[in-house]
Amino acid sequence: MAFKLNTSSTYKYPVKFAIVSEHGGTIDQEFTAIFKRLDRAQVVDLRNRHQGDTGNSIDEVLDADVAYITEFLTGWEGVDLNGATEFNIDNLRLLLKSLPKINIFISSAFFDSDGAVARKN
Repeated sequence: MAFKLNTSSTYKYPVKFAIVSEHGGTIDQEFTAIFKRLDRAQVVDLRNRHQGDTGNSIDEVLDADVAYITEFLTGWEGVDLNGATEFNIDNLRLLLKSLPKINIFISSAFFDSDGAVARKN
């Protein structure tokens, strides 16, 4: 079977994480992220630029996280923020504020997806 380069501008990939229940156990969670398809130079640039201080206040940190994540996240499926399901800056900010480490899981899913083809073989 021949390799065919996919030139679509976006692709879907799962973001998996766990949250702690009120009883202290963990509950596995997942939603589908819609990521921008970046070339190698763009990915390297993105990794290099997201290092260092993002600010001191929660608002500065959230602003930096939103700016960073929207460079590669264009949408989602399976996210419900108390009835709000649409992907937009306000809802992304609410997600980041509500789940303190979700930015790490979104970023990890994006960078993991870059190597998904290699792991699939």
